[in-house]
Amino acid sequence: MKGLHQLIGSGRLSFGTPELLDEVLGVIPGSVTPFAVINDTAGRVRVVLDAGLMQHDMLNFHPLENNATTTIGRQDLLTFLKASGHDPAIIDVAATAQPDAG
Repeated sequence: MKGLHQLIGSGRLSFGTPELLDEVLGVIPGSVTPFAVINDTAGRVRVVLDAGLMQHDMLNFHPLENNATTTIGRQDLLTFLKASGHDPAIIDVAATAQPDAG
């Protein structure tokens, strides 16, 4: 996450607090999922997807709770996100990785 903010043109990134996750996405830590943007009616969330992830035809995510997993097609995920008002940025996250100092 150290370099990702530069690729997406934002300030430094950090994990959301439990209170913020509940307020904006209606989920708890450990249950964050792209499907939660359906709860972001104010449009506060910017969706960024990893280009490596988007190479797969089928994707697996939690359905708002982490006690199950659901599968969705790549194009269907993009359709869902756009329909919820969240046109995702697709970024090569690996390009932001810093080499190990070890």
